[in-house]
Amino acid sequence: MKKIAAVTLLLTLALPMSSYAFFFPMIVFDPTVNGAIDALNAATTANQIQQILNQIEQIKTAVDTYLQLKETYDLAKRMSQYLTGLNIYALELGRWQGPGGGKDLFGSTSGIQQAMGGQLTPALPRSYSESTNPLNSYTPEFIAAMNSLTKDRVKANASTVAIADSAAQQSLATVGSVAGAVAGSESRVEALTQAALSDDPEMNTHAALLNRINVAAAYSLASQQDANKLLSVIANAHAVALKSERERYAQAINMDVYLKNNFKKDWTWASAGATDAYQSIKISDYVRF
Repeated sequence: MKKIAAVTLLLTLALPMSSYAFFFPMIVFDPTVNGAIDALNAATTANQIQQILNQIEQIKTAVDTYLQLKETYDLAKRMSQYLTGLNIYALELGRWQGPGGGKDLFGSTSGIQQAMGGQLTPALPRSYSESTNPLNSYTPEFIAAMNSLTKDRVKANASTVAIADSAAQQSLATVGSVAGAVAGSESRVEALTQAALSDDPEMNTHAALLNRINVAAAYSLASQQDANKLLSVIANAHAVALKSERERYAQAINMDVYLKNNFKKDWTWASAGATDAYQSIKISDYVRF
């Protein structure tokens, strides 16, 4: 009996561990299982942290949106409030003045006076023509007999008069047009000014304010354009004045040069056949060159 028990013990020790565990039940430890559990716990924790961060960001965005909406609401509320006491900003508007009360003795200046008052009529060219001295023209035969210096001088002076006439008529027509526009717009500008100063609730809505701002901008643009027209006229008149001055000085210089170069020759020719007393006169005693 003792021999059988000893053999059984030896066989049991010789069997694999799995068989040994079968005969002696116990918990087997596996290190990889613990690592997997730790990795799962870390991933779960990171996911939870990310969810918390996302929620925080959503809350922050919601707060920012709320603050922006509140700011917009406050601005809209202030914009919807009616304005009062605007009359303290009122400005006095100048009044367009028409031409003076000059008498039209011969019925020739009415078209010009009407243009000066802002009423541009077809009578302006006729009125200007009747109000200026006519520029007489030389006959072709007379011009052909002129020397080159005289011919150039006549052409330059006649051109100055023609250009001055063009600039003067342009100035009167432009002034009449602009003056008429200014006079016609005065009532509308005054109405816009009064509307801008009104504390009427219907005039103080956001849309009404924007409309008045747009109208004021259009008026400003139109006034600037009219100012440009007048500046152009002034520039033309200045150019005509400069040309007139230039011709006057050029004529004086040319005359001086001619006399210095040709006086002796001309005097000899003019005094041919005259008496000795006449030829003995010294022009230098009377004229200093």
